Order: sequence, then C-alpha cells, then structure tokens
Amino acid sequence: MSFSQPTRGVVCAIWTPLNSAGGIAFDLLDRHLDWLATMELSGLMALGSTGRFPFLPPELREQFLRHLLPRCAGSLPVIANISDLE
Repeated sequence: MSFSQPTRGVVCAIWTPLNSAGGIAFDLLDRHLDWLATMELSGLMALGSTGRFPFLPPELREQFLRHLLPRCAGSLPVIANISDLE
C-alpha cells in the first residue's frame, strides 16, 4: 500500500516503546501493532516528533523501522519521520 492516492480516515501516530536498557521493546511494539490491526485505520505515523524521538540515536530509529515496515507491508501504509535536531 502507498499514499499515492488521497487518504481518508485515521492515520494513527504510534509510540516507540523502550525497554529498561534504552533499546526498542519489540515485544510491546508487536502487541500494540496486533491491537492496532483490529482498528479501522488508514495508516500509521512512526517516529513522530514528540516524546523521546528527537533523542533516539539513528541506529535505534533504523531498528524500529526495519521491524515495523515488514509487519505492516500490504496492510497499512506507514509515514516514517526521518527528521533530526540538527
């Protein structure tokens, strides 16, 4: 799926769950994605500009997207924020 056509409906901004070591809590992310799959969403917004995102190193952002995108492929379009503070 892509956003090549106008999108109607809800695009949900998703959180970036972190574990106690500061890494991505993929188990929590997967549970959240499973729950979101039961909603009638038009897409997801990942790595938004609020919360801890501005302070996540690029490696964690990449890990997050490499995990998220295959999970959503064919079912939900994803808007991925790739901004930086600098």
